[in-house]
Amino acid sequence: MYHEGTYYWWADTDEGVEIIQSFDMSEEVFGQISMPESFEEKREKYRSLGVLNGSIVLFRYPSRGDEREFDIWGMEKDEFGGVSWSKLLTIGPLRGIEKPLVFVSSDELLMEANEGQIVLYNARTQQLKELPINGHPARAQKMKLLAQLDFAILQLIRVTPSSSMHITISVNKTWPFDAVLQRRTGIFLK
Repeated sequence: MYHEGTYYWWADTDEGVEIIQSFDMSEEVFGQISMPESFEEKREKYRSLGVLNGSIVLFRYPSRGDEREFDIWGMEKDEFGGVSWSKLLTIGPLRGIEKPLVFVSSDELLMEANEGQIVLYNARTQQLKELPINGHPARAQKMKLLAQLDFAILQLIRVTPSSSMHITISVNKTWPFDAVLQRRTGIFLK
């Protein structure tokens, strides 16, 4: 995952302890972030990274079961570079939901259902809304990529609102990138 100039990915230390490895692109420095202590004993759960309100979050949820709870942990950095985690909320139990995808606002989270449908979960109202995106689970992965691209471009535009920028995007024209970019940013693909 890329956020604010740094790439983050899963890794294990030489001792077999799971961590988040990072690489700061501007400083060209590697770093290691410990996982929350309660994660160590339960590796049978899935985890993924995301961004909420400009901060990194960690999703944690069971690898099996039709009814699942999704824990969301927020990462906080102190002025000395130290990292701590705090549990922000638990979503669910929800029936038929496979995994979280991406926050589209501070209250709304896109999630993938078991059959590949994309649903919108509102954390404030605790309601699910099925979106008119149906089909094969492989297509759901494409929609996740679209949502991530959409989010990344919005972040670029927010960071550099007054400067002109040139973005080159290589896409498979069968994906509806044109409509997504035009709707959200006013950017047209040629």
